Amino acid sequence: MQRRDGGPDVKRPRRTAARALLAAALIGGPLAGPAPLRAQDAAPSATALTQLIGNALFWNQRGQPDRARQELERALALQPQNPDLLALAARLAYQLGEYDAGDACTARLREAAPQDPRLAALAAEQRHSPAELQVLAEARKLADAGRKEDAIRLYRQFTRGKIPDSLAVEFYLLLGGSSTEGFIEASDALSAVMARWPTELAFRLAYARLQTFQEGARAGGIELLRELTREPAVAEQARAAWHETLLWQGADFQTRDQLEAYLRAYPGDPAIEAKLKEVRASLPDESVLARMRGWEALSSGRTEDAEREFQAALAATADDAEAMVALALIRRKQKRFPEATKLLDRAYELAPYRRDEFRATVGDGDQPGQPPAEDAGKAVRARYAEVRRLADQGALDKAETLLRQLMRRDRTAGNFVALGGIQARAGRLAEAEESYRTALTLGPRGADALAGLSDVLDRQGKASESEALRAEAEEKLTRAGDRAGLRQLDRSRADRLRRQATGTGDPVARIALLRQGLGLDPDHPWLRLDLARALQKQGQGAEARRIMAEGVAGTAVSPDALKAAIAFAYETDDLSLANRLIDRLPPRERSEAMRTLQQQAVAREQVQAALTSGDEPSRIRAALLVLAAQPDPAGVRGNEIGRALLRLGDKGAARSALQAALASTVAPTPQQRIAYAGVLLKAGLTRDARALVRELDRRGLPEPSRRLLAQVLDGIAVQQSDRLNEQGRPAEAFEALAPRLSGDPADPGLNLALGRIYQDNGRPREAQAITETLLQRHPDNLDVRLTAVTTAIRRGELAEAERLLAETRDMFPEEPRVYVASATLAKARGQNGKAMNDLEKARMLRERQLVKPE
Repeated sequence: MQRRDGGPDVKRPRRTAARALLAAALIGGPLAGPAPLRAQDAAPSATALTQLIGNALFWNQRGQPDRARQELERALALQPQNPDLLALAARLAYQLGEYDAGDACTARLREAAPQDPRLAALAAEQRHSPAELQVLAEARKLADAGRKEDAIRLYRQFTRGKIPDSLAVEFYLLLGGSSTEGFIEASDALSAVMARWPTELAFRLAYARLQTFQEGARAGGIELLRELTREPAVAEQARAAWHETLLWQGADFQTRDQLEAYLRAYPGDPAIEAKLKEVRASLPDESVLARMRGWEALSSGRTEDAEREFQAALAATADDAEAMVALALIRRKQKRFPEATKLLDRAYELAPYRRDEFRATVGDGDQPGQPPAEDAGKAVRARYAEVRRLADQGALDKAETLLRQLMRRDRTAGNFVALGGIQARAGRLAEAEESYRTALTLGPRGADALAGLSDVLDRQGKASESEALRAEAEEKLTRAGDRAGLRQLDRSRADRLRRQATGTGDPVARIALLRQGLGLDPDHPWLRLDLARALQKQGQGAEARRIMAEGVAGTAVSPDALKAAIAFAYETDDLSLANRLIDRLPPRERSEAMRTLQQQAVAREQVQAALTSGDEPSRIRAALLVLAAQPDPAGVRGNEIGRALLRLGDKGAARSALQAALASTVAPTPQQRIAYAGVLLKAGLTRDARALVRELDRRGLPEPSRRLLAQVLDGIAVQQSDRLNEQGRPAEAFEALAPRLSGDPADPGLNLALGRIYQDNGRPREAQAITETLLQRHPDNLDVRLTAVTTAIRRGELAEAERLLAETRDMFPEEPRVYVASATLAKARGQNGKAMNDLEKARMLRERQLVKPE
């Protein structure tokens, strides 16, 4: 017999508190801290036993198996023949690779309970050498890093293809989240494990969590989690998993019911209440629901039910044109033509731009040789729904092709509005403008056509006509009480202001435009991020952080808002905050880059602990080198250590650290090579950096790694070119740049290096032209700006240099190189005192940078 969630239907014996705690042995959730054993608990009482087991589980989960073993030994001293204790002790020993101890506990279990079903599973535990256990450790690290396929491969290698029950929870949850095939295999395997260990709640909890990974099984998983909240040993972990699953569920009626069920069990949960409010707000109102039920009844041939639902829709919303058309269709079937005509006329009056669409739905009646009108209407509706689906998925060409097929018969204003929207999203603004203008000629000037045309005109720089159309659209939407339309119009205005801000080189004006946009659309996460970035550049970091914090306040926060806040936290070097924000994201929204970021936060904490230990510099370097020798498949730890050593001014130690990290890895990953090459490049070790990435094939890399590799290769070319140029070999310097420039002719770093070749070899005019072009294209690039300042000083254009420098200082108030450039300008003017002050300011800012991670 099977339960609805697919798990075996087993009768569970009544549990003692000790048995309940034992069942949590494989659960990763939190346990309370260990409690000291009191004198009155020295007798073999249930209380003392429960306390000892709880302490053992606590220490085991915190990576202190020796202390866990001590607690278990004390528990076994109280009840040496307890089968549950012996089974737990055996499993713990096998997990730690202590096979003799595991065998001894298994033998004692066999004596105490010869028929215990766990004996077979324990006997199947494989013996592993220290080298093999290192493979398991590496598999777990890969799993933590989100590299599921690599981790699964190493798990299978470690277990020789047969997963023991001691690894069932961690492996099958990993496998189940990797693919549909993995989910099926993991579900079947965990069901078998549950059958072998019918009293172990840990496996049932893992199975329930696994079911929530797949859409079709999620409802059953949630139901099983709800059942497990009644089991004291796993109640908190089950509730937490139930809670998390509900928060990243989609907005539908089933989710609404599940949220309400949770609140009945745990009333007053603010996150769930906010989610429920969000779901309810996104669900259709009663008029729409009635209409949906009506169409479903009509397609099933239940005409009377359909008629009743469409009438209910009109009772809820008297001006529901779609319900009128549906009811007209029924009246035609009933041969009540005058009523049908009256309903259609009213629908046309309410939505004249949809006349052709409504006529296609109703048809000309059921004439011989024609399909029933409702069937034809249903087919048309399905094709329009497909257009929307394709557009939402970004398949704009396919969406447009299908829409144009529909428009051969139905050249309605609404269809031209939809066509204009698709063309605008594809960046074909002139075509979109034509489509919106056509829509306006086919019927009354609808607000959607006006707003769409306004946006397209604005993007083409036709501001005055755009504003007039937007005002007309706003008036129509206000008169109609269309709040959703007004919100969309505000977002369109906010996007317009954001585009204007992007195009201005004035940081004060940019901030003003972004503030205005955020006032119109406070829920626009990327506009909020732009504003925070602009404020941060102006030295207004506190306000920037406040603005980003407001965007993720509360519990019902969109994934995009969290992603924007994560990006800002990372850019401002607040990895701890970035990590916490990533934890709030639904698992399916977490990218590989975010998982790398979490590793970086851990690595940075380790490095900072060494740097701030108070030890002698030699000991700090030694500690960092020991840390570097640990496996580092993503290259994160070595990157942090190498950069830390560079900040200490020790290039040799940085190189040694990376060599140690590479030596600890059997086959360094491309990500590891690229990361280490970046550090070597920063140290000026061009040859070493080139050797690390020479053999990499960029075609097999994910997009983020391809971008990083391109940056490293560009940096290698620039350093090689600069070195050759300094040696008086300009032709070879140009040849070093040429391959990279041909691949990316607009790259600022490569072009600046080319400008240096021209400047140092008697061609200052070409160098100036490059700098001016770069300044126009990249006004926010610090290197470009400083080069422009230096070029102006060399030409003797000190006023121009001062103007550029003032702009640059406003944009980068905490950058020491700006003050070095200011000192150079002051020296050119003979202002030696000011030059000394600027250099002192640069020194202070640089020291401040050195005490912070990069």
